[in-house]
Amino acid sequence: MDTSATSSHSRHFKDIIPVVWQSPTVPWVKVNMDGSVLGQHPTCRGIFRDSRGSLLGVFAGNLGDLSVFEAEIFGFSMAMEHAWQPG
Repeated sequence: MDTSATSSHSRHFKDIIPVVWQSPTVPWVKVNMDGSVLGQHPTCRGIFRDSRGSLLGVFAGNLGDLSVFEAEIFGFSMAMEHAWQPG
């Protein structure tokens, strides 16, 4: 296998940082969300869990023409909107 040519889609990572999810205290709910842009496709998504780690809900959305920062802000806004809904 020839490894001299690299794909334009290859990525190099400096460090691998382990991420460990920690549950919130009772009666709080935790949302983990992410906004990202890959190519010309901005998206945001999130997941809600309770103090036992049980899944309470998720959201995801394809966004228009946004930057990574704007996608993150939009994801935060969506998380707050879903958290505000009754139930």
